[in-house]
Amino acid sequence: MAHLRQTCVVFFWVIPVTLAFDGLVVEDHTGVALASARIQVRTPDGRLVSDRDSDRSGRFATQPLEPGRYRLEISKPNYLPARFDVRAGDETVQIRLVRLGVVTGRVLDPAGPPIPNAFVFPLVRDGELWEPLPTIQTDSRGVYRLHGLRPGRYAIGASLARFHSRGFAGAGVALHPNAREPKEFEVTGGEEWRDVDLILPGSGFPVSGTVVGADRDRGFAIGLAMREQPLISVAVVQTQDGAFLFESVPAGDYFVFASGPVRGSSFREALIENEPLFGRAEVAVAGQGQSDIVVQVQPGREGTVLLRHQQPTADCPTSVAMGFSRKEAWGAISAGSAERGRAALDGPQALGPLAPAPYQVVANDLPEGCYQVGQTFIDPRNEEPAVVTLAAAAQIEGRLTGAGLLGGVVVLTQSASAVIRTTQVDPSGRFAFGGLPPGEYLITARPPHGSRSRWISPDGDAFPIEAVGGTTTEIDLPAPKLPESP
Repeated sequence: MAHLRQTCVVFFWVIPVTLAFDGLVVEDHTGVALASARIQVRTPDGRLVSDRDSDRSGRFATQPLEPGRYRLEISKPNYLPARFDVRAGDETVQIRLVRLGVVTGRVLDPAGPPIPNAFVFPLVRDGELWEPLPTIQTDSRGVYRLHGLRPGRYAIGASLARFHSRGFAGAGVALHPNAREPKEFEVTGGEEWRDVDLILPGSGFPVSGTVVGADRDRGFAIGLAMREQPLISVAVVQTQDGAFLFESVPAGDYFVFASGPVRGSSFREALIENEPLFGRAEVAVAGQGQSDIVVQVQPGREGTVLLRHQQPTADCPTSVAMGFSRKEAWGAISAGSAERGRAALDGPQALGPLAPAPYQVVANDLPEGCYQVGQTFIDPRNEEPAVVTLAAAAQIEGRLTGAGLLGGVVVLTQSASAVIRTTQVDPSGRFAFGGLPPGEYLITARPPHGSRSRWISPDGDAFPIEAVGGTTTEIDLPAPKLPESP
């Protein structure tokens, strides 16, 4: 008799574990909840896995995520973007967005009436000099509103400078409250200054002269800049039959820059040909005009650039495009390739022709993960080459010392960066930042989420640290004192 064997098959259903975490977005300096902030969640390799906006109460919840590490990219108009490194499944995340600074006021002439269509610009320090940033214009009432100022220190200026064929009255630059001692406006987040008025210089003196060393029929752009602040343009005019005239220049010491031949113009600058001629002169205006300025022009000079890798790396190319920006207000730019070129690792490269002036050299179109180290400058009047150093991304790792901060965060900022980087401290007190451009940063620890401690503090309590390309920088960071319970 046959026996029937019965087989039992058991099925196991594997259910993937998914986690969703929620968070709160608040304003850094007030703690007020922020609605309509965009929160994008990405994997470490950059893949987008969640895209949400905060609700009216500033809260958000991600899509379900697999366990692991992620980065949150948070943005909102008029706020500094932030990046937060987080683990799925962690406690509620509190994001603090830093509101950008605002300055408003009017531009006036010495008699009091407002000046419409004047140019207003913030300035940032470049060593001992003030460098103007992109301009806006006043409205029909002479009112301006500078917004979007990132954390840093600024001065505020105004002028009537623009490219013009014959010159104009009222040439000059005003800084608030005056050009000798401009006021610094420090932005740490949320500052707004009102009634910051600027009074443009009144009637001045005529300054005229001649360009020599070139065909008189070929036009030249003539830029006027303050001798003590050569990055600030006072006015730009064009020669007529080799002669130029600034109709009204306030008393002071100036550089006169000549560039040409001119082949066109942009809104505020002349466009010059690819085989340019340049010249400079100095003029002092005090109590009377100047009519005998002679500017001798000569062909532009070449500058030499050396390309280096900070250490052997496959992340950076062996040949890169270079761009040049003058550190003086000549009022003219090359219309072609004269102020850009390529440099390679195989030896020095002669680039140009350039004006007899200092330039900043920038490596353009670098691949992700490769960065230029620091700032590089070149002056074709000197024989020293400019060395452009490339390096792979840097990393900072560290631990908190003292009383640990379980659930705390570490904040990393850089004055030249558009993004605040933050990361959570793990239970052992460790933290890490990866994929950083080499350079100097400020780093500080903050109490756990939910505290009112600002990410960017006006008290300057952050520590400086340098991130070296292609390497990991270690730091022991003091843990801050926990706020006392009310």
